[in-house]
Amino acid sequence: MTIISEGLARHLSLSPSTSKLDTILTNSISVFLYVLAIYLSFKFTQLVGRKLLSKLAVKTTFLWDDIITEQKTFNLFALVIPGVLSYYLLPLFIESETLTSVTLFWIKLYIVWATWGFVWGLNRAISTYVEVIKLNYSLAVKTVLQMVTLLSFLVSILLTLSLILNKNVFILFTGLGAMVAILAIVFRDTLLGLVAGIQLSTNKMVEKGDWVEVPKFNADGRVINVNLTTVFVENWDKSVTHIPSYSLISESFKNWRTIREKKLRSIRRVILLTSKSITPLSAEKYELVKHLVPTHTPDLTNLSAFRHLMEEALKQNPLIDENHPAFIRMLPPTAQGLQIEFYAFTSAITFEDYERLCSMLYDTAHVICIKLDIVPV
Repeated sequence: MTIISEGLARHLSLSPSTSKLDTILTNSISVFLYVLAIYLSFKFTQLVGRKLLSKLAVKTTFLWDDIITEQKTFNLFALVIPGVLSYYLLPLFIESETLTSVTLFWIKLYIVWATWGFVWGLNRAISTYVEVIKLNYSLAVKTVLQMVTLLSFLVSILLTLSLILNKNVFILFTGLGAMVAILAIVFRDTLLGLVAGIQLSTNKMVEKGDWVEVPKFNADGRVINVNLTTVFVENWDKSVTHIPSYSLISESFKNWRTIREKKLRSIRRVILLTSKSITPLSAEKYELVKHLVPTHTPDLTNLSAFRHLMEEALKQNPLIDENHPAFIRMLPPTAQGLQIEFYAFTSAITFEDYERLCSMLYDTAHVICIKLDIVPV
């Protein structure tokens, strides 16, 4: 019988004799006090941690303490404290070797998974903090954090097997050498995703919020999340495509991020004109381009006049960037008609503004065609 149990027995006028009833009662009191001490330690740790962090988050201007409080990371840490405390207090309350052995097994198991839960919660808080402050290498940091979470999970499983099989963890670890090939196959996507995540982040190839096109996966939309193995793309029709991270390293894709950063987007639109409507420019129609073409030569056609007027309309449009090329060019003719391309750069980068501008340019082109007796296809 332990010292605490014997003291309690004397206090309750119970002789620490060999009486079976006295032994059961004393052990029950010891177990009750043991469980009560563990519970109180948990509530105390949780209460103190919550109050301290709440006051700290209010008084300081730092963001990290707000996130830790919001994510309830300290609550997960508070779950570890009772496990550690119960491990060291056990000999003071329980003397039975069988009961101690069984209890220690569950305590160790609890400590292993409570610690993993805390590591998971801490990684989640760090990941949120990195995402909020928009760190340049946030993708690499999040990838490493996800890998740490995965490795800590595997270590927890290994420790659990060690406790169940009653084997030294290092013996189990050395035995894993024969399973490396199997693990490499099982965690193929994870390992490839880890390497791909670091490369994507280091080279800044893709980030959350980027608009990407990945033809192989029929993906055309905004990146909404990037994790250890998968890139999530919300397409223009609101469907979501899941793309393996390593595919963005091994396959080609288009990222429209520079458009957002430079606030500049190119316009390349084609209008088809009927070749039979192309005629020499009359003197009457020449008046429309007189300010652009000083001399009315015989080889001047209504198509030439169209190009000059359309180019002038492009350059006069306030949404067309004047520091970049803006011109009209003829592409190789097709069976459908003559291809005339508008080429320019615009500051209207949003989808709505961009399409509105393109529609406006088509309207202008059709008006010019009517003035010059050119028939669009």
